[in-house]
Amino acid sequence: GMSDAALEGPFITLKATSLAGNTLEVSLPADSTVRTLQERLSTSLDVFPGQIRLIPSESLEPVDPSCRVCDLPSTELSYVLCGSGVMQAMTGSREGSLTCLDLTTGKCWRSFVGHDEPVNCAAVDFRSQRAVTGSDDALLKLWHLGTGECLRALHGHSDAIVCVEVDFVLMLALSGSDDDTLRLWNLDTGQVLQVLMVQRMFVASVCCVAADFVLGRAASGSADNSVRLWDLDAGECLHTFTEHRHYVQAVCADFHCGRVLSGSSDGTLLLWDDVSGESLHELEGHTADIGALAADFEKARAISTSDDGACILWDLERGHALLTFSLENRIVGIAADFAETVAAWALRRDGAVVRCLLTESECLPEIIAEVDGTMSCMAVQF
Repeated sequence: GMSDAALEGPFITLKATSLAGNTLEVSLPADSTVRTLQERLSTSLDVFPGQIRLIPSESLEPVDPSCRVCDLPSTELSYVLCGSGVMQAMTGSREGSLTCLDLTTGKCWRSFVGHDEPVNCAAVDFRSQRAVTGSDDALLKLWHLGTGECLRALHGHSDAIVCVEVDFVLMLALSGSDDDTLRLWNLDTGQVLQVLMVQRMFVASVCCVAADFVLGRAASGSADNSVRLWDLDAGECLHTFTEHRHYVQAVCADFHCGRVLSGSSDGTLLLWDDVSGESLHELEGHTADIGALAADFEKARAISTSDDGACILWDLERGHALLTFSLENRIVGIAADFAETVAAWALRRDGAVVRCLLTESECLPEIIAEVDGTMSCMAVQF
């Protein structure tokens, strides 16, 4: 429990601070539950109580809502909004820095040096305040965003780590590297669970990866122009798709509906059926390397970006472009909410974070933030 000083008679005054530094004070009867605190905060913040996760200072784990406030280890807590309304992103740079920003306000609320060499990939979970990054230094690092502290550095790859997918509930990560392997990690122990070899006649760096750790499936794209489908539990390659004519640099997948979308430096996208292995559509429209992808397979929509700044909104069902627009500079990361009006957030290489509202006929772009450095990747959570 906490010191008597914080107990004003039967009341406790609690301070809840957001990651961006906004503090709210609430006084409650000592025997109130954390759920009551969530309800009080939700009124001030205009969100649902269940969207508020409370984390005591010095702790990494959210508090159980049924816990009494007098049993909390501290009267000072951090709060994170989850579900609808997280709207946060983390960017990585060629200089090795990591920056967290609020996509609603455009405010950068934390920046720290993550690696000595370029950061190539990131995955983030603002609910648990965790992030994982991969770099040219061949290290995969697990971070606590509240403190900017590195919780664990994972050694195993022998060359640059290019891509990563993470399940922060299961605490599993799958990283792809220029050493021609994918590694499946237990983030709690730092142990390598599987090493997946991309075996071909010549060097085949892994460029991109998409994974579903619950189903035990992953898709990777590599420098030998192919997309591979993996069984993560068995550590086996189930299928190799070889229709691309150049490096496969971006991949999205939904293993529940059996679809994989891959983008290549030949400027084309291919939509695959992951069971039959046949390609359903070839999507043409880009004239430069495709670098980033976002997709919603249930809504049959995707956005792809190429190195010349061109972006295309696709109808995956019919296999054609709905809208083409340019953001004037190379895009290194894209995330989208495919609602009725599609909202997309693109990170340009020059550090501009551009929010784009897309209708069927036009793109309304707005620069909402400018991040310092030469950007290399972005991870977003809505």
